[in-house]
Amino acid sequence: MEWYYRLVMGQRSDCARNEHVELLLSCALPEIDLENLSFENLEEILPRLFFSQKKITKKFGDVPVLERLLQCDCKNCDTQSTGNPQTIRDEMLGSPKGSFLLLALVLLIYLDRLHYIHPLISLGSKKNHSLQSIIKELDPDNKRMRGLIAMKEEDLNLIYTPEKKLSAERRAEKREKTRQWERLCTTFKAMRDEVSCMFEPVIIRLLNQKDSCQWYPQHYRFPFLDAEDRVPQGSFGTVTKFRIPSEYLHGSIKGFMESRYRGSRDEATGEYLFVRKSLVLQKSELPHKPTTGSNEGTAARLASMISGDAADNIISLLSLYTWGDSLYFIFPCLKTDLYHLLRQTTLPGDQTKPTKLRSNEELPKHWLWKQMIGVAHALSAIHTKMKHPHGGVEGYIIASHFDLKPANILVTSEGVLKVTDFGESVISVTKSLENMSTPFRPGDPKYAAPESRPSEAELARAYGAGEDSFQVLLNYDVWALACVMTEVLVVLLDTEEHPAGTAIDRFHAKLEKESRIEETRGTFLEGGHELKPYARKVLENFPKLPRFARDDPQKWYMQSVSNLLLRMFSTDSSKRPFSAQVLEELTQAEKIYWQSVEYHRDPLAWDVGQARLTHGGHSEFQEVGWGQSGSLLSFLHMFVVLSFIRVSIGKR
Repeated sequence: MEWYYRLVMGQRSDCARNEHVELLLSCALPEIDLENLSFENLEEILPRLFFSQKKITKKFGDVPVLERLLQCDCKNCDTQSTGNPQTIRDEMLGSPKGSFLLLALVLLIYLDRLHYIHPLISLGSKKNHSLQSIIKELDPDNKRMRGLIAMKEEDLNLIYTPEKKLSAERRAEKREKTRQWERLCTTFKAMRDEVSCMFEPVIIRLLNQKDSCQWYPQHYRFPFLDAEDRVPQGSFGTVTKFRIPSEYLHGSIKGFMESRYRGSRDEATGEYLFVRKSLVLQKSELPHKPTTGSNEGTAARLASMISGDAADNIISLLSLYTWGDSLYFIFPCLKTDLYHLLRQTTLPGDQTKPTKLRSNEELPKHWLWKQMIGVAHALSAIHTKMKHPHGGVEGYIIASHFDLKPANILVTSEGVLKVTDFGESVISVTKSLENMSTPFRPGDPKYAAPESRPSEAELARAYGAGEDSFQVLLNYDVWALACVMTEVLVVLLDTEEHPAGTAIDRFHAKLEKESRIEETRGTFLEGGHELKPYARKVLENFPKLPRFARDDPQKWYMQSVSNLLLRMFSTDSSKRPFSAQVLEELTQAEKIYWQSVEYHRDPLAWDVGQARLTHGGHSEFQEVGWGQSGSLLSFLHMFVVLSFIRVSIGKR
């Protein structure tokens, strides 16, 4: 009950401090319901309580309020009073360190030690330009501060009396009182430090390439206001949505959010929303100094440092730190994910971005399919483009995600897909990119490749070769990417009129019906090692849909994508393409599609283009003509030149 008594009732009823307790509590965050305040609910919010410096400055910086506190004439305040209260007030309101002195004053109200503001100011040196340095002066070991500890004056006199002046009996009593005094001093200093963090909480800065995982002591406070609505929980750790009051939002994070995550705002407050993921660490993992964090922390950090276009489709890790016995990740809060998006008719909040192709819209032009190509780009970069932040690594960093699925692909309010959740990721260093394998980690079995179910012979071979774990190739993730792309196409190419989500739910219902064993129910695998016939049938039927009936560039593009997906679903991992090859083929198909759209306007050019594509686009096959200089030119190149001439003549 001591905390409740000190904070709400106080020990000295005649002190001006007690007149301002409610004013102090009105500056607390989360906000306190003063009318229904009780010991029980105060005890509940105290571990996460902090104070708004902005509110304190506004409410306690009011001249009449400040004068009443500084001129308190209760017995304790009058005894400690030194100097001119008006001079002290002017220093608080006008000097460079005045804001910290004002915070110190309010902190003393919290501690029920208002009368120590005068000795605190007189002891504070001119170098004390932070709350922490000022508060350190509140030290009971200092003669003028001994009264901070509630001990009788005769006991204090005994403690500081030399032993040679005492009898044997009084010496024993002195030692006992000294031990008691030391325990009280230790307790007070711990309380002082903890309370000071409530008035000056940690300000999180944007993680940069050179930063290590920061470590914070248990008594530190964070200016986080947890949201009431829950966030879907992952397989590991606890996920919490929260916001940071604008006064405690560091400029580096604010600028980053404004440039990349403008839609991650709390509609009620206008403040940015974040997600905090926490993992309880084992005792052996608890750091005694800043570290790089766990394997998930390393993977998330390295992935977040990827540059170029691939970075657009990877979630940004804003901060990484340990506090107490847990590791914390701070990410921008995105309001939906691909799993839920595929069960909506449009991107939430944007009717211009439907999840289905319009009747006159072509697949390569649809925003969601463009984003899926971005996801393929991100996966390729995660696999082989990570770099160590401090360098000095001999060889190449490779990584497997191992849990790629729609629920782990977040969606911004602008419709940008972001690969996230690196909880199952594995990072390895290899001397050559010819060795493209990592130790296996089980992700969601629904999107797991056939290698996730090795036979006893395969396991015996792996461990018999001296391996300490079962290894799989990086293209393990390519199977999962094929699953996700197939689901997206099922929704995009759906032409029936029915409630949102029907197409994708019906697709999975049919996959479940084909499950012969319980372990593969709901997966794309048949018998654990083959692609289910229904999934194969869907992929093969995509190019045969009515919208692709005409022999045009869109049909060719759909056929190319379908063929690629079937190869991505190869149950033989040695025949399955790696993510870099998938990205290259998707990029090339799109490039040829746009060229073909131009060629298709001229029947002869389209026939020539088709002849080339029929031969697989091999570089050794070219139909050629001759330019004016006698140099060899492909018909396709000549067509582009002729088209330009035709357009130019037509404009005259």
